[in-house]
Amino acid sequence: MYPEGEALVLTTLQGATGFSSTNTSRGKWGALLNSGLSDHYGILKPGSFSRSQSAMSANESIFQTVIQVWQRYVDDGDSLTNLEGHVKNVINRFDAYPQLGDTTGTIIETMITDGREAEEQWTKDGALVWLKQDLIVTWREHDIINYSES
Repeated sequence: MYPEGEALVLTTLQGATGFSSTNTSRGKWGALLNSGLSDHYGILKPGSFSRSQSAMSANESIFQTVIQVWQRYVDDGDSLTNLEGHVKNVINRFDAYPQLGDTTGTIIETMITDGREAEEQWTKDGALVWLKQDLIVTWREHDIINYSES
């Protein structure tokens, strides 16, 4: 189900060039963005999902995980170029791991299916501090159902 798959998404992200366990997290924005450990970060949050019965004793689920790629803003041009480079590295990594390294055979396929428009993140007093782009990872899994009813 979702938590196990999201953990595999995080592990795959941590293997992308420029990313590791020190600049990635599952839903920890403040602690990570304010840590000063890096000038860029990858933060996961749950996206949408759908489920259907694919056979009498199996379900198919399609989950989405949002990877927010953050780049600290330093100057015009270079900061955006750096963000674009990090996004490319993440996409390349996920293209190389279409099953997220799943060893159970549950995850059938994975792909970054969408990239949202890059956004500027401003402080309350109007200072530009971050650039952020959301990438949508869509992954499909197949689960065997153990019925409790007869």
